Amino acid sequence: MAHGHEDFHRRTEVFITADDIDLNELAVRLGSIVNFDRLGRVIFANGFEGSLGAFAPNKYGVGSISEKTEDSVKNGAYGVQLTTGAVNNALAGMSRYQPIPFHPRVGFEISFTFNKDFQRYWFILNHHTGLHRYLYNVQLEYFYDSVLKVMQIYTPDGWVAITPTPRFRESVRLFHTLKMVVDFDMKKYAHLLINNISYDLSAYTPWWLGDETVHPYIHAQIQVDGSASGAETCYIDDFILTDSEP
Repeated sequence: MAHGHEDFHRRTEVFITADDIDLNELAVRLGSIVNFDRLGRVIFANGFEGSLGAFAPNKYGVGSISEKTEDSVKNGAYGVQLTTGAVNNALAGMSRYQPIPFHPRVGFEISFTFNKDFQRYWFILNHHTGLHRYLYNVQLEYFYDSVLKVMQIYTPDGWVAITPTPRFRESVRLFHTLKMVVDFDMKKYAHLLINNISYDLSAYTPWWLGDETVHPYIHAQIQVDGSASGAETCYIDDFILTDSEP
């Protein structure tokens, strides 16, 4: 489309093509769900528009739900509802199993709505080497009045608090995005992005133990923990895995 013509000037030069845009920007304009950080190479991206056959829904407790929904979405027509039943130790989540990618710096990105009445949000990336299991785990724990009590990661020394703690507006229409980047070769956390906040985690190693399998793979998971005080719900969308992260 011609553009560049100034108002009320008949002899102004016009242009037929716009400035160049990179391929990431082009992909987003064409509808890609990879529209947050955009770094790394996408190895899996699913906005829950089709079946949940690519995932392993997990839930525990009477009344807990992990299912596709139209009630609240970030992109497209569908997302996933996670509801914890009103019983002790109730949980709900969604998992993805994936072969180990060729490039070792891996990202796990997920968007979620905030519910201050959950006890915990878990964002987990398990790296099974066949000899060891490395657990990269970010936990948001005990919300109260939209203020996070603690955000922490799991290391061989136990839980380590990460500051500053983010603040989240509670709304089923507002999706927050978290992206965790780790280095499988170095056995290190790399960095964490939550909305507009970036955290350098490169000083930390993941907790690990002997592997229960000889078959290497990765397992990415989001999980929410409820309580017996009542059923609670949040929504998730845009489950993305990347490698070749900077």
